[in-house]
Amino acid sequence: MRGMLRRKWFRFALVGVVNTGIDFFGFLLLRAVGLPVIPANFISSAGGVTFSFFANRRFTFQIGPRQPVGQLLKQALLFLSVTGVGLWLLQPIVILAVSSSLRGIVASSWLDVIGKAAAITVGILWNYTLYALVVFRTKRPGDDTSAIEALTVGVVPTQFSPLDDEATTRSERSRPHEKNHEEHHRSSTDPD
Repeated sequence: MRGMLRRKWFRFALVGVVNTGIDFFGFLLLRAVGLPVIPANFISSAGGVTFSFFANRRFTFQIGPRQPVGQLLKQALLFLSVTGVGLWLLQPIVILAVSSSLRGIVASSWLDVIGKAAAITVGILWNYTLYALVVFRTKRPGDDTSAIEALTVGVVPTQFSPLDDEATTRSERSRPHEKNHEEHHRSSTDPD
């Protein structure tokens, strides 16, 4: 278990279980008391967003507590943007699409459950990818542009994988001199 906690995706999954529980059961409770789909989804997902930001920031992506306020605000705005699109645009579309396509096939009491489960699955994929590539991305040796700048010009950095674990990241950071040594060795032995 200890080795699993070193993997970002596993930590993300643990945070996601709690966050999803807040969202999923909150949504069902709000629907049970008669709230329409969109307001119920907005309220239930908003309940998990604050928890999700701080837990992912600190536990999943291990961003330390000592960070300039400007950087924290930038991450919070990016997080809210990514999460907001996932929760309040993608999820309602998926819920309504799944529910309407299954109407008449599945008992109406299950339409919200199946629709929300499908929406959460889409949201998980959306969130992890953009949290890793944009929101909580840490600079690596050789990075010459931020993820946002890269996405703006349509080029995604190829040396970054959102599934990297911290051990890999740390080992790569501790060996930047090896790359320079290899380049120097090649240039001194290559004939012109």
